[in-house]
Amino acid sequence: MGLTILSYQTVQREKEAHTYNYIYLLKQNIFWRAKIVTLVIYSFVANSLVAILTIILEHIIYDSENIITGPVLLTSLILWLTTLFIIPLSLLISQLTMPILSVITNLIGLVAAAFTIKKAYWYLNPWSWSLRLITPIIKTNPNGTLMQKGDLLDTPTIIPPSLCLATIVFFILYASVPLILSRTRGKID
Repeated sequence: MGLTILSYQTVQREKEAHTYNYIYLLKQNIFWRAKIVTLVIYSFVANSLVAILTIILEHIIYDSENIITGPVLLTSLILWLTTLFIIPLSLLISQLTMPILSVITNLIGLVAAAFTIKKAYWYLNPWSWSLRLITPIIKTNPNGTLMQKGDLLDTPTIIPPSLCLATIVFFILYASVPLILSRTRGKID
């Protein structure tokens, strides 16, 4: 939801500042790609800070045998990679419709992820990717309970192909959303 709000605020701020009169003087394709890259960098920094804080808190709270720095870093990276698709998608929805619709769309996707994560078709819901991929690493169900031995979600073999899928979807959106948005000149106030 943080990525959605960040994308929402990016579009909303420009609409409130009436900068659209001047934005269209720029090369639109480059403008939208730069916006996506900037938000990707912001999300990476935010995700890294959360991971570092988690590791620091582990060292403060737990004994040395209970510290799991490697899984925290891997989980953080997977969460970041599997949620990148939200940035271009939210920018597209925010720009073409009312910005609040991007928040609603992502909220619906997130709620649907809770219901699809244990289904055989979980990979069809991009919002479930992050939840599904971190469970075999942290050995915790999405609801916070510890995994039982032989749990359906404890399948680390799905991580590499799913990361490839998430990366491909992001790059498809990264390539197509700027093209779509660069053709909306004069259609959006």
